[in-house]
Amino acid sequence: MGARTADRASVALYTAHRLDDLANSLNQASGHLQAARGTSGELRTRHAARATAHLGHALDAGHDLAAHLKENYPAENAELAELTKAIGLAKAVSDDAKAATAAHLLESVLHDAAHAHRHARAMVAGGTAALSQFNLAHGVKHLQGATRHARKLGAHLRDNYPNEWGHLSGLPLAAALPRGY
Repeated sequence: MGARTADRASVALYTAHRLDDLANSLNQASGHLQAARGTSGELRTRHAARATAHLGHALDAGHDLAAHLKENYPAENAELAELTKAIGLAKAVSDDAKAATAAHLLESVLHDAAHAHRHARAMVAGGTAALSQFNLAHGVKHLQGATRHARKLGAHLRDNYPNEWGHLSGLPLAAALPRGY
């Protein structure tokens, strides 16, 4: 994007859309893994394959967002690289806390999404019914964590990044954001 030279409105818009892409892909994957719970055999494998594809898109969007942070948000990028502490969510008490929280949440989304992706791929690869059930259960757990953290990241943008929130507020993710942080 050459975002360092781009205007701040374009940077904010790109941030909001990457987070929305990430959350949408996580939601799609969640639907397929939930559907897989009530099935077995080839139908379960097909749902796992669709979940795998959506999780791949989620990871791509998350990595795009991380690269975007690196290029346009120096403080958040520094924290993403370090991740030495977790800061509670709310209106940030300082610029350092704001950056650390954004980095921590993005790393958490990517961590859980990557694990869910691996479990879904393992389901597609086959194996025993017990192994498929194990991968399904663990994939759902990681996907729930990724989705929860994506929503928290959206809430953090709402509370601390007014330009980005201006773009995100009209996207589907905004309706699912938690309140009361």
